[in-house]
Amino acid sequence: MSNPKVGRAMDLAKLTERQVLPWGGAVSELYCALTLNLFVGPLSNIVAAKSGVRVVRAKYTIELPPKSDVLMPSGPPITKAAVCQSLMDGLLVDGGDEFEIGKADLAGTSLPLLNQIGAGLLRCMGSTIRIIGHTDNVGDEQANIRLSEANPQAVVRYLAGKDVAADQIHAVGLGAEAPVGSNDADARRSQNRRIEFRVCQ
Repeated sequence: MSNPKVGRAMDLAKLTERQVLPWGGAVSELYCALTLNLFVGPLSNIVAAKSGVRVVRAKYTIELPPKSDVLMPSGPPITKAAVCQSLMDGLLVDGGDEFEIGKADLAGTSLPLLNQIGAGLLRCMGSTIRIIGHTDNVGDEQANIRLSEANPQAVVRYLAGKDVAADQIHAVGLGAEAPVGSNDADARRSQNRRIEFRVCQ
C-alpha cells in the first residue's frame, strides 16, 4: 500500500507503522514550526516540505514596561571630569537637595532633582563623585558632623537604588567647617545646610 497523498482526509488508526512514521514526522515538523513562530517570533524560512503545507507566520512583539525605579542617561557619555562637574553645577544652580532640618530624610521635593542628577551621573564615564554634606553651626558640633555624613549617605542610597554604580558615588560629611555664608543670620545659615557634588577623575 502506497503512502496516502498530502491533503487527503485520513484515518490514522488504519495506517501501518511504515505509513505512520513519515506522516508523523511531517506533522511534527509542521507543529514545531508553527509553535516556534507563534511564541518565539519570525524564524528562518521553515517549510514542511514533506507535507507540502505552506506555513504562514504571525509576528508577535512583547514590550516589557519600563522599570520606574531605574534611570536612563540624560545624553551621550562624558569622559572629562570638568565637563561632568559643569553638568552637576548646572543642575544644582537653581536648587539643592532639601532635607528636614535635624534629620537625614530626603524631602519629596528633592527627588525630581536627584533623578536629574542621577541621569547625569550615568553619563560621567570613568569619574567618581564625592557627595559632600554640610550643616550650619547651630547645635552640637559632633551631632552636626553626623548629620552632614547621614545626608549624603541618604543621597548615595537613593541613587544606588536607581542603578547609579555604588562605587562611583561616595558620601562625605564636613559638618559646619566649610560655610558659604555667615552663620549669624537665619537666611544665610540655610545656605550652609547643603549638599555638593564634586567630580574626580
